[in-house]
Amino acid sequence: MYPTCWKHTMRIASVRYGHIVFMAVATILILFMFLLPQFSVRASGKHSWEDIHCRRKDANETTVEESWIPELAKQLNLKDDTSVFDSNTGCNEWLTLLRKKYPKIVIGGAHVDQYAVEYAKKSFNDTPSSFGTISPDGKLDFVGDEPKFSHAINYGGLRDLGDKKVQCNLVRELLRILKPGGSMYLGHNIEEKECSVLDKYANGALPGCYWSDTCLKNRPDIALIYYIKEKDLFGAHSQIDECYTAVFIHKKVIMSSDGHEYPPPKFEPHENMYFCKTDESGNIGSKLQELGKRMLNTNLVFPGSWSKGFELARKMHELSKGNLSHT
Repeated sequence: MYPTCWKHTMRIASVRYGHIVFMAVATILILFMFLLPQFSVRASGKHSWEDIHCRRKDANETTVEESWIPELAKQLNLKDDTSVFDSNTGCNEWLTLLRKKYPKIVIGGAHVDQYAVEYAKKSFNDTPSSFGTISPDGKLDFVGDEPKFSHAINYGGLRDLGDKKVQCNLVRELLRILKPGGSMYLGHNIEEKECSVLDKYANGALPGCYWSDTCLKNRPDIALIYYIKEKDLFGAHSQIDECYTAVFIHKKVIMSSDGHEYPPPKFEPHENMYFCKTDESGNIGSKLQELGKRMLNTNLVFPGSWSKGFELARKMHELSKGNLSHT
């Protein structure tokens, strides 16, 4: 026989042990109930892009603000009866806001993940055939051979492709599907020497002037390539880093035998726009100079490897309501 005090102590210990076991079992059940849908989705072969990526966004995913649309429209010359191809559809934020602003706009897009493509097709079921998957080498084979879109965008999706050659392939594909006079926006662009905190992006940054010096060097169908710091374009935002630049690429309207393109690209010049120029820039710089002569009756000046033509930008900004306006 145990003393009464021992029985009391054992009873208290049993109660405490029971509480511990109960809490442990409850915790396991809660975790099981939370994780079961995730395992069920994968086991069944189904996948909800919206549930996994859009309703529970992590801190690294990009957000698009409605106030950015008018600023983008100024650079791309967007209109209600135009067409836009988004090559990083993701949660469809850009296309949703563009449709809200321009109800008649024709849209299409692509993504590396087939489930993101399925989500886009469901969201924009009036044009499901305009959406497809980016191939591993960066190609858009599903679009076809004929240019079909007036504008193309890629916001933060190029780095996800990894290899810069694959990134280049995708941008070349976007140029291929652009109509003459079309324009392109590459967002969250990061290139070497562009900012003082490059260490954060050492593995993801492109070589300096990558688009004009390497990927698109000497392309006869390009009229203009220029840059704007994204914080200058859209304003301060928690997800816009100092390193991020917006790259705008305008395709020629007419290919003429004398090498000139007429008319010049349509956009509203930004006061902080600038051009990339290095010693290896080929004839892109000379073409920009020629374009400047015709548009502004002046020479474009590139004082260094990375230069901001503030005087040029001011002059172009003054012309925003003239021949270069988005009217």
